[in-house]
Order: sequence, then structure tokens, then C-alpha cells
Amino acid sequence: GPFEFIGGQRGVRLHCRCSAERIGERLALLGTVDLDEMIAENKPAEVVCNYCNTRYQIGRPELEHIRARVAGPRESN
Repeated sequence: GPFEFIGGQRGVRLHCRCSAERIGERLALLGTVDLDEMIAENKPAEVVCNYCNTRYQIGRPELEHIRARVAGPRESN
């Protein structure tokens, strides 16, 4: 399409290292209040990667899993 070469970003999608795991980490940064709201809506949260604009649909079970991780005891690595 006509927008392929804008900003020299052609092909950036192929090189982006975003993953569902990273999206989960970003959601975890929101904290429990925001996660609770997303869970209460009872529909998938849509998260878009800033780098390649890939859309991720994060379902309720995954949101609850992330929330449990955020709310749970922090373990030092």
C-alpha cells in the first residue's frame, strides 16, 4: 500500500520482539485496580505493541493470572 515506506519503518514488524509474555508484563505494571476493572468488563483486553502495532487480545483467564501475580507475594529473583 501507499504507506509502506513512511518513516523508513518498512519491515519493522518482522524484527519486533514483542510477545504475549511482554504484553503480560506491561499489563502487570498497571496494578490491581486497573486489572480488576478490565476483568470486571468481562471481555478481552486489547493491547497494541508500540513498536509493530501487533494487536494482542488478552482474555479474562490471562488477566486473572496476571492480577494474581501482581497481587501475590513478591518473590525476589
